[in-house]
Amino acid sequence: MKQRKDQEILVYDDFTQAGKKALEWGIFLSKNLKKQLFILHVINENSPNSGEYGKDKFSNANNRLEKLCTEIEQEHQVKVAYAYEEGCTCTIINSNAEKRDSLFVIAAIHGLNEIQYLSGKSLIKIVRKARIPYLVLHKESPAPELGKSFLFPISMQKEMKQKVGWATFFAFRMKIDIELFLPKEREDIANNLQFAKKFFSSYELDYKEIFTNTSQFKINTEAIKYADTSRVLMMCVITTLNVSLIDRIIGLPESRLCSNSKRLPILLVNPRKDLYVPCV
Repeated sequence: MKQRKDQEILVYDDFTQAGKKALEWGIFLSKNLKKQLFILHVINENSPNSGEYGKDKFSNANNRLEKLCTEIEQEHQVKVAYAYEEGCTCTIINSNAEKRDSLFVIAAIHGLNEIQYLSGKSLIKIVRKARIPYLVLHKESPAPELGKSFLFPISMQKEMKQKVGWATFFAFRMKIDIELFLPKEREDIANNLQFAKKFFSSYELDYKEIFTNTSQFKINTEAIKYADTSRVLMMCVITTLNVSLIDRIIGLPESRLCSNSKRLPILLVNPRKDLYVPCV
């Protein structure tokens, strides 16, 4: 029987401060989850130019990535592989994730005034085509070592079970607590809450319930306000399944969540029938 390759965490590095933040989290999570690291760089018109690449963009990208991987392996004892491609970021990240059977993707977004780089809006378009989650950071997100809990807003979404699987994976592997953030409509979420609590209990995970007077339709936004980045590692969000006309005009809510003022990392789970859910 062919042995299954150990899955990697894919980190998108654009050679900027955002890329450094994604690498910081990638190293931390690869050590704690005992997974290998795969660093991907995309060469296109948004890539750093003079002084970064020089005339031979492929050779220079290769040399930079090779040096980076060597430093990570020596300093952190993490197995690292890398690749670089020229083309569109919107297709290259997902194609590499599929080809390499990555566990999830880590990417960091830039500010609104840095439109030449990956923004929350552009990243959401990539996530919506993926069958694995994206951990979305900001270049100013807190250090991962601070996180001690997994923030889990609950609504009546039928895709909630997919969130439960990923919350269980992170909480169980990293030995952190789960904070169930609940809306005021308790009856509407009763089934999802019961399922989540039963599932978490089956793995002996510690969780607590945070009761609010918030509507379930605003639960994610209120959870961000509640979140203490000195305690919460990340928050899990299901991407919008049915995009409305208003969503198309003002943008998807998860795009605004990823650009939250607290720079809290957001684990985006894209609801699909072929969504990958890890074995705990």
